[in-house]
Amino acid sequence: MTDSTPTISPGPSPQAEGRSIGRMLKLIAQILGFAVGIALLWWCVHEAMKNRDALKRLADATPGQIASLIGATLLVVFASGAAFRETLYPVRKLPMLEVQATNVIACLLALLPFKLSVFFRVLVHNRRDGVPVLTIGAWFSAVGVVILCVLAPMLGAGIWRGQADTLWFIAAGGGMLALLLAVLFTARSLATPNGWAWAQRFYAKLPLPRVLRPGSVAATHLFDKGHEGVRMLASPRVIFGCAGFRLLDFAAQAARIAIAAAIVGQEIQWDQALLAGSIFFLITAAAPSGALGAREGGTAWLIGAILPHLDKEKFLVVVLTVSGTEAVVLIVGSLVGMAYLRPDRFIRRGMSIPDAPAGPAV
Repeated sequence: MTDSTPTISPGPSPQAEGRSIGRMLKLIAQILGFAVGIALLWWCVHEAMKNRDALKRLADATPGQIASLIGATLLVVFASGAAFRETLYPVRKLPMLEVQATNVIACLLALLPFKLSVFFRVLVHNRRDGVPVLTIGAWFSAVGVVILCVLAPMLGAGIWRGQADTLWFIAAGGGMLALLLAVLFTARSLATPNGWAWAQRFYAKLPLPRVLRPGSVAATHLFDKGHEGVRMLASPRVIFGCAGFRLLDFAAQAARIAIAAAIVGQEIQWDQALLAGSIFFLITAAAPSGALGAREGGTAWLIGAILPHLDKEKFLVVVLTVSGTEAVVLIVGSLVGMAYLRPDRFIRRGMSIPDAPAGPAV
């Protein structure tokens, strides 16, 4: 006689339930954050529409002004993509056109939630170019380090001086050079066998949970990623080349603010345009739920608080002009980029995990 008692399968573990709830909360937070961004964008447009004079000036913009604004936006996109390519150079040399095509699409996706821009970069460079996921993690981290070395002294000097005077240039330039050299020398020391062995011994002494202790899978992956990042930052070409492209990026950010301000009749100094462009860049990069709306509202609010003499409605027209121009450039560029990359040819491939082959010597 067979036992007909039904088998009761165990339910999901508490850990699995916790992860599921966490993913759901993150999804809700992303959606709510994006909704807030859309609301901010609507508010910006609503307030900007009150300034009829600025809107009339915008409608009467000359072809030269429009071309200058588009050119500055193209320069922002190019400098960003070139900085990404240069950072990876010690590990893998990628074609400039391919990196730029990926970058312009990622810049457009940065307006949306769920970190789609990061996902797209990983998808293209891993599945199309075969760059390992761990190397991509180190790559993005190295890009962030160089950005911090360039931007932090500029903002710090700006907070100290309140204007771009001689002391601002000395403090910003000196601080930037000091940070870049510190990163370069530290990375070059760690890139040697003795330096990396010291880093591993130091890591082993840290009070870490078992999952991160030396010998664990997580620790092995962490060291693989860290070593790739060290190789990148140990290259003078990466440090100073990327810093140069970032300076070009921030200069172009400031230029398009200044050009848009000139179009709508808002008087703004160069250092104020640089501050506004830097804030615009920071919010775009850091917005957790997509930059759309957050950067326009955030830039206008912060600049209004720092520079209260500016006409709020006119400056909103300035910010929206920059955003609108960028959106047009990114949409057109993304269409061209998609046609060049043909993601349908590699999107079904699996992720590449192994180490990347060695690139040019540091």
